Amino acid sequence: SVSPPTSTASGGVALEVAGSGFRLQEEYVCDFGGVAASEPVLPESTTRLVCVSPAWLLEAQTVTMSVRVKTPANYSCTSQAVTVLGAEPFYFSAHWLSRNASSAPAAGGLRLEVLGVGFDYRLTGYRCVFGPLEVEATLVEGWYDRMYCTAPRWLYNYQAVNFSIVLKTNGSEGEGAITYEGKNESAAKTFFFTQGWDSLAGSEAGCVRGPASGGVEIEGRGVGLDY
Repeated sequence: SVSPPTSTASGGVALEVAGSGFRLQEEYVCDFGGVAASEPVLPESTTRLVCVSPAWLLEAQTVTMSVRVKTPANYSCTSQAVTVLGAEPFYFSAHWLSRNASSAPAAGGLRLEVLGVGFDYRLTGYRCVFGPLEVEATLVEGWYDRMYCTAPRWLYNYQAVNFSIVLKTNGSEGEGAITYEGKNESAAKTFFFTQGWDSLAGSEAGCVRGPASGGVEIEGRGVGLDY
């Protein structure tokens, strides 16, 4: 068996493998679907070894994990496969790491790039969530480490809101919130909409006229203004 049976796609998770007959002087490698493998390790006992999950450069998915001997004793051709209790399912999960902006005008329209690992460009259910609002995220074919979304028009007063990434796929594997695995969680999960005005009532070509003595009420219009 292997514990835990999952890792973020960035790798770096210590995995405890329980088995039998491990040779203390031989190095073992944890293999993940024949696509990625851990660094070779010596077992800690004849029934236990610990390997570290590698970076997973494809979309989030479940693969088959096995353990093989790197340099089998008295065997010089190819590595000998040693399965861990048959086929052990192992899941690499997606997560996001950073985005290129922490604020946007309340008028919306700013294009955001979100970097991470394990994104699946074949799925259309990714969403960027800004407090109560969410917008569709787009991915580029062949890329598993980035997505793009456009900040929505913010019709409330200017403020900081919670930011997150979710995947909605009608029950498919990986559905739900995409976890954040960067260095500053509180800052990354906060997004700020700034206020701004874009017109004055009664203006012509950006010009508002009135007597020099003043007293004329001017109506300014914009977004994110706080009454």
